[in-house]
Amino acid sequence: MAALTGSADGRDGAIRVRVGSAGQVETLELDDRVHELSGPELAREILAVIRGAQSVLSAEVADQVQATVGADSEAGRAVIDSFETRFPAPDAR
Repeated sequence: MAALTGSADGRDGAIRVRVGSAGQVETLELDDRVHELSGPELAREILAVIRGAQSVLSAEVADQVQATVGADSEAGRAVIDSFETRFPAPDAR
């Protein structure tokens, strides 16, 4: 699971983020279209894309747990719950 990542983009690809296996930001790419945003709007957009990438990571972890130890095992459920708690789906916030 240490190799798992999550990626997301926003503003039609103007903002791209990849997070590592612990949810940390590994890459942040911004193209020139972000200049159309005010500072506060850009900050909100970047944070939303980060949360999206973390949610993708959480889903990847759940898939990996299911494929290895099983989502119904005690260890599997603990791992999945940990990621779902830290990185909930954006619509679950």
